[in-house]
Amino acid sequence: MTIPIVQRGENLWAIAQRYGVMLDQIIAANGLKDPNRLAVGQALVIPVPYRYHTVRPGETLWAIARRYGVSMDAIVRANRISNPSVLYQGTVLLIPPRTHTVRRGETLAQIAARYGMTVQDILRVNRIADPNFISSGMVLTIPHSKPVIEVNAFTIDPGEKGAQQVREVGRHLTYASPFAYTIRADGGLDPFNDSAIIQAIAAERVVPMMAITNFTYKDPGSRLAQTILSNTQLQNRLLDNIVRTMREKGYRGLNIDFENVYPSDRERYNSHFAPSQRK
Repeated sequence: MTIPIVQRGENLWAIAQRYGVMLDQIIAANGLKDPNRLAVGQALVIPVPYRYHTVRPGETLWAIARRYGVSMDAIVRANRISNPSVLYQGTVLLIPPRTHTVRRGETLAQIAARYGMTVQDILRVNRIADPNFISSGMVLTIPHSKPVIEVNAFTIDPGEKGAQQVREVGRHLTYASPFAYTIRADGGLDPFNDSAIIQAIAAERVVPMMAITNFTYKDPGSRLAQTILSNTQLQNRLLDNIVRTMREKGYRGLNIDFENVYPSDRERYNSHFAPSQRK
């Protein structure tokens, strides 16, 4: 989404052309009662997922356009570039979405596959209610691919409540961590009701990550951390319990969340958990 300011002499058709969107999309997004009346200085929401590109040394507009699969003219219009031959390093360019003109016999599934999109992506951006209702000559906006990132989420709710939270957002996650197993002063772990959560994580094809911590809402955990970090035997016992729990429950990663560690214990904290990687 971007928010341009209406300039003197502009009309809605020209703005739609510049950003590569349909008139009715801008009208609907902004609740315009009279599309023919725009005020200078008026802010308009353009409901299209844009990308931004920072110009690097030696880059040309032609190379940038080719990289994103859009025309040079589209970038020139979107950024109001007066001289396409002159680009300055560090300039941030708005990259408009690609467009596709539907050919006779094409389906949305075929178009989506061509651009590496899902049918739902194209339906959402173009506000198409019926995926079967496309016609030859229709111009579709093709959103840019989203960058792939890794996402870890925590749930503090045990049992089925936590499992339901995973099912609601699992499609967006790489990892999920039931929070948390609390360490004990004897090197043990207080149990966490995570069985239903782990099942939900597996069903969503997300990586289950075990989380351990030293604090609760009643205790900041500073002394508990010091007790463990100052005793090698307790450290080894804790690591053994962590590894055993991970194997029994099917965890494939470990998140160590020690809070409020005394400054004098920081070095021991850093060195203490190195052996856990080998295990």
